[in-house]
Amino acid sequence: MYKLMIVDDEESIREGIAKSIPWAEWGFEVSARCANGLEALENIADTQPDVVLSDIRMPKMDGVELMSRLREQYPEIKVVILSGYSDFEYLNMSIKNKVAEYLLKPTDLDEFEEVFHRLKATLDEEQKNRQMQMQNERLLFFAWLDKLLRGRASGAENEIFVPKAEQYKLWLENSAVLVLSADSKPADKHLLAQLQNRIAEIACATEVNFFVTGEDIIAGVYGIQAEQDLDYEHIFKFAKYLQHIIRTETHHTVSVGISELCTEMQMLPQAYEQAKCCANQNMFFGSESVFRYSQLEEEIPEKNIYFCTERLEKALLAGKEEEIQAEFHRVFSLFHQHPLKEYRFIDQLCLSCLFELSRWALQYNVRMEKLLHKADMAYSRLNHCHTLDAKCEFMTGVLHELAKELHSQRTGSRKNGSVAYQVRQLVDNKFGSNAMSLEYVATKVHKSPAYISKVFKNELNCNFSDYITKLRMEHAAKLLGGNNPPKIYEVAAECGYADVSNFIKVFRKYHNESPSEYRSALLRNIE
Repeated sequence: MYKLMIVDDEESIREGIAKSIPWAEWGFEVSARCANGLEALENIADTQPDVVLSDIRMPKMDGVELMSRLREQYPEIKVVILSGYSDFEYLNMSIKNKVAEYLLKPTDLDEFEEVFHRLKATLDEEQKNRQMQMQNERLLFFAWLDKLLRGRASGAENEIFVPKAEQYKLWLENSAVLVLSADSKPADKHLLAQLQNRIAEIACATEVNFFVTGEDIIAGVYGIQAEQDLDYEHIFKFAKYLQHIIRTETHHTVSVGISELCTEMQMLPQAYEQAKCCANQNMFFGSESVFRYSQLEEEIPEKNIYFCTERLEKALLAGKEEEIQAEFHRVFSLFHQHPLKEYRFIDQLCLSCLFELSRWALQYNVRMEKLLHKADMAYSRLNHCHTLDAKCEFMTGVLHELAKELHSQRTGSRKNGSVAYQVRQLVDNKFGSNAMSLEYVATKVHKSPAYISKVFKNELNCNFSDYITKLRMEHAAKLLGGNNPPKIYEVAAECGYADVSNFIKVFRKYHNESPSEYRSALLRNIE
C-alpha cells in the first residue's frame, strides 16, 4: 500500500475524498488529512506519504508554494494538484514543479481512478528499480567484503566500500569473523550450494550479515561500535542461538568458528582463517561445536605422530583387518577431544600413509589408483570427510580393498604367472649363463631392476643374488660329485662364472671348502 496525504482547506472536500473513494482497492491508504500547505509540511516527516493530493488555493501556504517546497525537500513524493481553476498559470507552475498529475474540480470517480492507476504503475516501477539497485549495491558490497576477508580487496575498492560499511551494520575495526560449517555436507555440489545459501539466508535474519564466500564458506563479520568492548560471552550465546534457528529451519546442524578481535580492517583476512580453523573443530568434537581461536592449541597432542606402515603392511599381507583397525584407532585416538590449529595435519598424515602403502603395493603388482577407481573411491574424498570417524572409515575402507587385492594376487600368482614367478622360472632355466643379472631379468620381463629385486624378495622370501648363488653352488656340487667330474674351470663356466678364482671364492664361502677339497672328500668317501 502506498501512503496518500490529502491537503484541502475545505473539510468536507477532504473527508469526501478520503471516504468516498475505494483507495485500498487502488493500492493506497490515506495517511493524513491537512487543511493547508504549512500543516502538510509539518506532518510530512511523521506520515511519510508517497503521494500528496493538494488543492491550489489555501490559506497560510497555498498549493503552489507547497509543491515548490516538496520539490526541493522531498523530490521522491509524487504531487497531484486538484483545483477548480483551469488557469494556464497554474498549469505552467505544475509543469515547472514536476507535478505528477493535474485534476480539475469537479472530478468524477473514473478520472480519479485513471490518474491513480497511472500513478501506482509509476510508483511500482520506481520501487522495483530501487529494490534492484539496492540488491545490486548489496551484492557489490558483499563481493568486496568477500575479497576483503580473503585478502584480495584493492585500495580503490576499499575507498568505495568502507564508507558504506555502517549502512550494513558492519564495524570493521572492532569486530570478529564468524564462520558457519554444516556438520554433514551433501556430496552433490548443487545440493551443498543450496544448503549453504539457505543457512546464510537464515543467519542473515539475525544481527549479523552472513554470506557464502568465493571459497564456498559461510562467513559473517560480528562488529560493534569502536567505543564498546567486544563481548565474547554474548558472541557465544549468539552462536548457540544461530545453531538453534538453523537446526529448526533446515534440520541440519552447524558448527561455529569465532576469530580473535580485529582492531583494524587489515586484520580481517587473518581472522577469517582463524574462524575457518575453529569451525572445522567439529572434526574432533562432533556436531554443533563452538570454538574461539584462543581455545585452540598450538601443538599436536604428541610429537612425531605417524602411522606405522610396517605394521600395516604385515597386517595387509596376513589379511588381519582387526590389526589394521587397531593401528588407525591408535593414531586417531590421539586427536579426540584435542582442538588443533593445524587440523589439516590429519589429512596430510593420512595421505602420507596411503602414498607409502601405494609404493609398497607396487612390488605385488598392485596399483593403488587403479584399485581405488575400481572400488569407486578417490583420494580427494578424504577432504570431504568432516569427522575423525569418517576419515577413519575412509582409510580402513581403502585398506580393505588393498588387502583383498593383495590376497587375490598372492593366491592366484602361480596360476596367473606373476612377475615374481616369471623371474624365478627364468632364473631356474638360465642361472648357468654368465649374462644372468638383475638387469638381464628386468629386460626380459620389462620391469626395472629395483622392482625385480623387491618383488623377488617379498614374494620368494630371499634376495635375487642369494637365490642365484644357491642354484649355482648346488649345481657345482652336483657336477663335482659325478663319476667323471669335469675340471674346476669347466665347472665354473657351466655355473656362470667367467672368473675361476671368483667361483672358488664363492664355493668356499658356501660349502666351507674349496672345489678341489670338496671333490677329494667325495672320492675318499667312495673308496
